[in-house]
Amino acid sequence: MREKLDKVEDTIRSFLDKKPAGEKLWMRELCLAAVEAGREGNYPVASAIISLKGPRFIGTNKSFFPKFKSSGHSEMVALDAYEDSSENLPDLTLMSTLEPCLMCTARIAMSKVTRVIYLAKDASGGAIADLSLLPPDFSKSLSKIRFDEFRASKDLSEIGKCLHEIGEEIWQSTYSKTREEVSRT
Repeated sequence: MREKLDKVEDTIRSFLDKKPAGEKLWMRELCLAAVEAGREGNYPVASAIISLKGPRFIGTNKSFFPKFKSSGHSEMVALDAYEDSSENLPDLTLMSTLEPCLMCTARIAMSKVTRVIYLAKDASGGAIADLSLLPPDFSKSLSKIRFDEFRASKDLSEIGKCLHEIGEEIWQSTYSKTREEVSRT
């Protein structure tokens, strides 16, 4: 696993000479943060809450390490950081290296986020593809939020797919162990 993450990081760092700006720069930085989450043994996902009028709040996945935490999804961590601050920023964008899951999508529906940009689709756990599966109140709240798959860089899109594949491997090995530990207690 470590070799795959090293290869992904090397590929991301090879983009440094391309001097990305705006969303490309943020997505590249999130990919690097996701690699670090993967090295810690977590699903390699990172998210940020961004506003043009203030600071940025970054979260990386902390679901498995340092200890199991079901709310440790990167979107939740970033939203917690923003909501725990004293900032009240307009036009919040949540950027993530992976399509948000059902739990995170429900949380986004209740937040001040007005736009979500995600790098890779998550066919096995993403909730954005079919918002009609959500209860009516959530669907109504989410209809006011713009959801966009990140398409500004083919290179970064490929990295997003690689991070997702590595994440699925970590999920399969770690989650089954975590469930066994939880059922023993």
